[in-house]
Amino acid sequence: MNTSPAFIEALRDASTFAPELPQSDAFDTLARVESYERALIVGSGTELISVTNYAGGTARYADEVVVFGVDSERVLISADHATDPFKKSTGQYRGADHGTAGLAVLLSKQGAQAIVPLGRQTGNVAVSPDTHPIKQRIGELLPGKAGFISLHGMASGKLTTLHDPTEIHAVVGLGVNPNEQSCRVAEKILAEAANLGLRAVIGNRTKHLKYDAITGGFELDEEGVALTGELKAPLSNMTTNYAYRVMETTGQQIPSVQLEMARLLRLIPRDYYDGWHKDRKARAMGVHLGYLLSKAAVDAAQIAEPGETRSVE
Repeated sequence: MNTSPAFIEALRDASTFAPELPQSDAFDTLARVESYERALIVGSGTELISVTNYAGGTARYADEVVVFGVDSERVLISADHATDPFKKSTGQYRGADHGTAGLAVLLSKQGAQAIVPLGRQTGNVAVSPDTHPIKQRIGELLPGKAGFISLHGMASGKLTTLHDPTEIHAVVGLGVNPNEQSCRVAEKILAEAANLGLRAVIGNRTKHLKYDAITGGFELDEEGVALTGELKAPLSNMTTNYAYRVMETTGQQIPSVQLEMARLLRLIPRDYYDGWHKDRKARAMGVHLGYLLSKAAVDAAQIAEPGETRSVE
């Protein structure tokens, strides 16, 4: 039940399956995301970004959150795990969604307003009450927006069948009780992913298998059956679902989606799986594809038609 060499190679190099994109554009996107990520995670200087930098980041105090972009932007982005969230049950930090800080800042200059935690987090917004600083900012900024996107990273190696030629590159989560606007935006994201040569699925509808990097096969249960999972923003405290509680106060329905992207599409620290990507060209191509997909999500949310809040009996 092992994966093929071609599948393994595609995890780290998009050029094995994606259409060729202008290299100058890809390297420009990589340079900008690297610059923004560095500024938020390590500050000034030439030090390479390390996995260990994502716990403290550049936060001056606990749970410091910064907003990028002007209030007039029509789409709000939250990079919930741009720095390491703190897991209270273990008393330890869990890994950040590397690259989402720099990507969020880039998107804030092109049609979105972005909320980014700078580090020193005291909890995880996904399981925290509505008083969490990230949610507080969402509550302040979301009214009047056309849409909300919760930007995330995910572990690589997810498939829909054992015979997939490439992994699932992105998953769109719709939350517990999605509205029609969210569903339409999700379909547009999937269509744009296909145009880019990427595989994307809606997590609420599609379960996935998990590649096991240690064995080279798939994660199995005790009986040797391949394990399946799903990503759909199921917890009520997740920001995708919190956005719906904000909608209840505004009386207007807008799209709220969670976009999860594999490591291939993000900027990964050099000391984490050797930076993940095969080489710098592969890194530029992957980060650029991640940006193009995220920008397509912003554009789709920006033009979505809002609807009135539905009554619940």
